[in-house]
Amino acid sequence: MGISMRTVGLPGALSLAFALTCGPVADAEEKPDAARLPANEWVKLVEEETGGRNSPMFFYEPHLKKFILAGGTPGGGSANAKRHFEVEHFDVATRTWSNAYPDGARYKPNSGPTDAPVIGSDGLKSLVLEDKDGVTRLATFGSAYGTDTRAHFQWAYDSDSKKLFAHLWNETLAYDPQTRAWTKTDAKPFSKGRFPMVWGNMAYDSINKEILSIGGASEERGGTPGTHVFDIAKNEWRRIEPAKELMDRHERTQTARRAAWALVSACRSRYFVTETEAEARADLADAAVKAANLLGADGSLTEQFRLRGFASELDAAAKLDPPMTAEIIAHAKAAYDRAAETEVVFGAPEPPGRAHSQLACDPKNGKIVLFGGNGLDRCYGDTWVYDCKTRTWEQRFPNLSPSPRAPSPRGGHALAYLPKSGKFVLAGGYTIDGGYKSIPFEVWIYDIDRNEWSLLTSLPESERGEPANAPRGGVGGNYAGAGSPWAGAVTPDDVLVMVDTFTAGRTTWACRIDPSQVDAEGTKERGVQPLTMSFAQQPAEWEKDAAPDPTAVRKFYDGLKPNVWTPLKPPKPVDHRAWNTTAYDPDRQQFLWWGGGHVTYMGTDVAHYSVRANRWTIGYAPDLATEPTGGFYVKAALSFQDRPQIPVHAYQAYAYDPPSGKMFYLDRAYDVASRQWDVDPYPGLEHRGVMHTLLASTPHGVVALSDRGLFRFDAKEKAWKKLPWKSTGERVWCDGNGLVYDSKRDCLWYGTANLYRYDFKTGTVEKLDVQRPKLLGEWALWREQAYLPEADLILLMQQFKGPDGKEANVAFDPAARKYYTVALEGSPRADRWTAALHYDPKLGVALLHDGRSEVWALQFDRNSARVREISD
Repeated sequence: MGISMRTVGLPGALSLAFALTCGPVADAEEKPDAARLPANEWVKLVEEETGGRNSPMFFYEPHLKKFILAGGTPGGGSANAKRHFEVEHFDVATRTWSNAYPDGARYKPNSGPTDAPVIGSDGLKSLVLEDKDGVTRLATFGSAYGTDTRAHFQWAYDSDSKKLFAHLWNETLAYDPQTRAWTKTDAKPFSKGRFPMVWGNMAYDSINKEILSIGGASEERGGTPGTHVFDIAKNEWRRIEPAKELMDRHERTQTARRAAWALVSACRSRYFVTETEAEARADLADAAVKAANLLGADGSLTEQFRLRGFASELDAAAKLDPPMTAEIIAHAKAAYDRAAETEVVFGAPEPPGRAHSQLACDPKNGKIVLFGGNGLDRCYGDTWVYDCKTRTWEQRFPNLSPSPRAPSPRGGHALAYLPKSGKFVLAGGYTIDGGYKSIPFEVWIYDIDRNEWSLLTSLPESERGEPANAPRGGVGGNYAGAGSPWAGAVTPDDVLVMVDTFTAGRTTWACRIDPSQVDAEGTKERGVQPLTMSFAQQPAEWEKDAAPDPTAVRKFYDGLKPNVWTPLKPPKPVDHRAWNTTAYDPDRQQFLWWGGGHVTYMGTDVAHYSVRANRWTIGYAPDLATEPTGGFYVKAALSFQDRPQIPVHAYQAYAYDPPSGKMFYLDRAYDVASRQWDVDPYPGLEHRGVMHTLLASTPHGVVALSDRGLFRFDAKEKAWKKLPWKSTGERVWCDGNGLVYDSKRDCLWYGTANLYRYDFKTGTVEKLDVQRPKLLGEWALWREQAYLPEADLILLMQQFKGPDGKEANVAFDPAARKYYTVALEGSPRADRWTAALHYDPKLGVALLHDGRSEVWALQFDRNSARVREISD
């Protein structure tokens, strides 16, 4: 079924006014009332150069008979955008927007950019505060280091009390559209962790007179707080716990899924030659049998596993003995996919954590519907129904015969209940397919009684990837690939109104929804199987290249010329990620690269570089953060897959722990062998975040130096222990301080403005009476350095002009306690902000990673190197 676009004229003098300010409008004859708009055709009502917002609240207020747009951040990602007032009204009858100033406010004009002062700054204690004129308002802005007031779908309109409730920045706020007043409820937040909850999805439950919340990010298992309700009368949030038997089954399916993933990772480690000697001797075929037994241990799930092809995939992967091949890995991965699907379908007692999935309530039947959403590493295409009477979730599988179809996986779409027809409408959205992608603009109808999805309309995309002649949103902004919610709401007459999001300007659209005119052929063509999910990049992309040749790589190392940096030139890079480091795993001889501050990279994946195979791969499909804000992304501690989100910087914030075989990022741990993060943090580490903490690898365990002390991870006790470190009194600063382990002296060297030595045997700190060379600048050790035991030198990665005027590295001699310049041929121009330096004791070479997937090796010979003492 086709669809067209119309531009509707405005009555009277308004037509001339909007023609002057908003561009051309149609002839005066073409101005039907909203209820008489053409069925299933999008009509452009108003087009403005300003007024755009990111993640606002948007709903229809039946008593005012107006739409209300509130909150969010300035459109287009610019903090300098011309702002409209934080609350606006839209009258669909007159096609006019107005600033909803509170009583007593003397701001102007009535519509468009306002002269009301901007309020708020970093470190806000509340989002409701007085501006300089004494007017109580809602703060609306985005900040790199502080508050971000995007609403996502963390709000709901209570039709009984006639108030809007929103849960923003861990505050539960109320807005009265009649008085235009914001108030704080002082209800305690229900999410956990260092960051306020973002990406939540809420709806009003008119049966119980409470607000339902699902999804959203929180620092707890699953990365989400689960189902909560806000009791409006009691002013409190509480958890709706699923039945114990459902939670127990969910725990079993999670355990089974993680075991299946560990098998896949073991296959990849063998293929890319990143195993310890013990791991290389393991019988992976036996591990596959054990995984199958674990997955089939639950009798209630055995049949589902069989039907979903799990057993057949493991049978195909039974040849897990060497030589490992990409085909065997693919079969093991397919078995894992079946296990993951089983967890979602048969093991989930409530919707898994997700973002940008608007809820819609059918007040007549007491049902709330959720479809799809952004799982950060995937987009879902599932349908869930919440029964308000029993407060339980049910996953629905559309029963359209003979082949059930549903909308394709997506997030950010608008979802609303149609009061007149009693059905639900879904419009817009984006997907994840390798990365964030726009999709053709579609409108779908869900019949909850028949449990049936049907396509109503579909529009092609323009060359820019935006929907043609329809609302814009979803994908765009300052940083390519980000996803943002679409804004849509309906009138009592089933007119769906949408406004553009993620744009500097704003266009207002309307479409009268007639669910009787569904597109049966389009449903078959554009619909997908209900369990379909779309994913970000997959590790399999790095398995398509030629198989690794470790013999040839070993010859490369054996042929290194002394004191020459020689590039290895890995054939397939991973995405560039900056403002960070790499950890080095000497047991498996691999780099571990994670993090990409300042939005140089959005993904949470850990990239593995095999020194023996000269190959990069990634640990898992990355979670992709959403929505840029001031040069970073909306902050959350964890993804919905229990993976840490990218911090502002990742300098020295993670390091390898030899006793446990894990890589630690502060108190979170990545299990290197299984390529998955442990679900719970480890206790005992005191710190103020990545900017004030340094981690280093030692044989005693990974150590963390913060302004709260020196800590070591105890693998046996699975906790951080405080070491007898007496503070140096100097700040711990990730951008410059250096921390390195000296294997000969069993000590740590720590460089601030001065140089310090920590002895593990005595637990004492010594300040060295060593003058810092002027060319080093502010720090005695510059962030990245490696101890070279054969040369008994600490080699600094940072390069400087040597005495001969040429680029040279700097080295510190721990025995002589002197600094030297070291001239090395072929020295890569390493970016101090994005590179890392390590030493491999098995190969006896230094390895430099430049931050763009390039790797250099150095066979250092002190006797023949040009080493000169720095005299100043």
